[in-house]
Amino acid sequence: MRDIFVERARSAFVDLFSHFVSSLADHFPDCTVVTREWKLESTSSTADVDVEIKRWIAACEAPLVKGCAKYAKAVTSILGRPASVSHAIAYHDIDAVAASSTYFAHLRSKLTKLSHADAVVFWHYIDELTCAAYLSNRLERPRVPTTTEISSDIAKRKGKLLLPSAHLCSNSVDPGNGRSWHTKSTHASHARAAESSSCDGGGGEGGMHRVVVDTWRRLHTLRGVECGGSDDDTLTHRLCELASEVVAGGHTVLELAQLRDVACLERVCATFPSLDSSIPLSEEQWTLLTYTLSMSNMYNSIPAPMMKGIESVAMEVANEIYGGNTTLESLDVASVAHRVLGALSADDIEAFKNKIPDIVPNLLPILRSKM
Repeated sequence: MRDIFVERARSAFVDLFSHFVSSLADHFPDCTVVTREWKLESTSSTADVDVEIKRWIAACEAPLVKGCAKYAKAVTSILGRPASVSHAIAYHDIDAVAASSTYFAHLRSKLTKLSHADAVVFWHYIDELTCAAYLSNRLERPRVPTTTEISSDIAKRKGKLLLPSAHLCSNSVDPGNGRSWHTKSTHASHARAAESSSCDGGGGEGGMHRVVVDTWRRLHTLRGVECGGSDDDTLTHRLCELASEVVAGGHTVLELAQLRDVACLERVCATFPSLDSSIPLSEEQWTLLTYTLSMSNMYNSIPAPMMKGIESVAMEVANEIYGGNTTLESLDVASVAHRVLGALSADDIEAFKNKIPDIVPNLLPILRSKM
């Protein structure tokens, strides 16, 4: 059969490439790479198109240079193949892209000079061009591990208890602009996160609140947009109210998120315009949004004494693992549960029991995001 999909992908690549280069030339008219070397138009010959697409794919397939990206080892471990420039592109990590590919190297200095809005469009071009290049050659683009997979792999390889509030943090100058991100994970950081969680107990500054805030920020970073107001201690409560709101077809916003319904994004963006409803959510972004809404719901459902008990024991367990007194493999779950319940009164336990019907429906989306 005639493969019109390959033809479409080739045409899309040429069109995207032409507009991308033209946009770069408008911003950087003195750059010889843009004005002389990156030349491809609708009138270009088939041979020229093939050459440019192959150059793009070759650059994407190049392995990441050692030390340029903190997530590289995790990606390699998860996939069983070296992390490549294609992964750095997916993570919008211009530093790793430029360090590992001479073809893309000139883009690094340009991106730093673009406005936030232009940076979002820049990455949109790069993402679409990469997808079109692979499809035009009937190649499968390397799978991109989720942040949850990366965090879990780091924990498994290093034998750490990876607390949710610390699984990812940005190493870029401006983490809100989506230009780069790197994974950090240390025993000390997890222990400190757990300790601060315990000291805070329940309320707006609790550990689960920070999990919601961290995931919310990560969602914004993946979308390449600014995350305003994430330090507001009412964020979790506002997200909880939004998640429970009934909208299209009698569904709640959280239910629509699980269905990947665009009506969910539109409603969320009406309350939080920073997410930008004009850009469709990727599967990973849907997962993060669903996780955030579910966690905020569960956070507001768990009574404060129970939350404080959970966070306190989590800190103790993290410190025990950090100190070498136990491991994840030898952890006695029943004993941990007993420690949590042992610090609660009969009234606290009864209050928690009454809240279980509100808590359980939020567990499934959270567990799915961890798979």
